[in-house]
Amino acid sequence: MASFKKLCDTRDLDFDEYFNKDSETELYHFIGKDIVYFHALFWPAMLMGADYRTRNAIFAHGFVTVNGQKMSKSRGTFIQARTYLESLNPECLRYYYAYKLSAKIDDIDLNLEDFKQRVNSDLVGKVVKYCLT
Repeated sequence: MASFKKLCDTRDLDFDEYFNKDSETELYHFIGKDIVYFHALFWPAMLMGADYRTRNAIFAHGFVTVNGQKMSKSRGTFIQARTYLESLNPECLRYYYAYKLSAKIDDIDLNLEDFKQRVNSDLVGKVVKYCLT
């Protein structure tokens, strides 16, 4: 909310239009599964106590792992965004994550071999084929 308030101040937007308790703006939270308890129970209570509106819905997702392992700097099982962007288009990663998402709160594994095969078969293969026919 603080970041959004700062945005409203710099862009001449009315913060209360979005967060006033009578606001009709739809508000959704996209959060990780480890903070569902706080965002579903305590955060709404704090907002009500402060006379702000609460969210319309919460969408929780699992963790992102790399090749089946939790991301960790010390183990070297992480990918820096800058390194990825120097080599690959971010749309490919967005597609891969969207493909892996489900209605469940499952972890998403970035399996690098599966990523390469999925992007090549679903995107590259079909786009090139479509462009040539």
